[in-house]
Amino acid sequence: FPSHDSRWKEIEPLDNRIRVLWIDQDYVPFVNAGSEICTHTINKFLISKPYKWDIWVAAPGYPQRTYEGIRCFDLYDTKTFLKVLESTQVIQSHSYAYRNNMLYMCRKTGIPYVGWVHTDNYVKAVKRDTKSWNDPRCGGKQWTVFNSHSLLESAKAKIPNSQIFIPVVDYRDWE
Repeated sequence: FPSHDSRWKEIEPLDNRIRVLWIDQDYVPFVNAGSEICTHTINKFLISKPYKWDIWVAAPGYPQRTYEGIRCFDLYDTKTFLKVLESTQVIQSHSYAYRNNMLYMCRKTGIPYVGWVHTDNYVKAVKRDTKSWNDPRCGGKQWTVFNSHSLLESAKAKIPNSQIFIPVVDYRDWE
C-alpha cells in the first residue's frame, strides 16, 4: 500500500454523514478491472465530500486498510461486517455474483440497495435470472444504475428506479 494508507482502528458511531457499504468481489489496488475501477472512481468522487459521505468496502480477503480515504475490510470478517452493516444507510454493489445477497439484505434490513451495471454480461445474467430487475419485496428501496444508455437499452425492460451515470474513468491511470 502507498504510505498514506493505514489500518483503521474503529468503526465510529453514525454521524450526520451518509454511510455507504459496497460489497464487491475485489477492490483496487489489488485488482484493477472494470467493476473495481468504476467503484473506486465513484467512491473517490463521494469521498471528495467527506462531510457528507462515509464510504466502506467489503471484499473477500481484503486487508483491513484505508485506501485513498475509503475504509476496506474482508467481507468474511463477520464481526466487522455486521458492525458496519448495522449503521449503514445504503448498500451498493457492482457485482452480479452478490446481487441476490444484496436483494435479501435490502428486504430483511430495509437498507436501500443500489446495483451498478457496467457490462453486458451483467445484463445477460439478470435476463436469465428468474427474478425481475426490481424485487417488489424491497418496497421501492432498490435502484439500478447503468454506466451507459446502451446497457439500459440492452436490458429490454422497463426498469423502475433506474438511472444512467457515466463515471469519467481514464483507464490509463490503472495500467
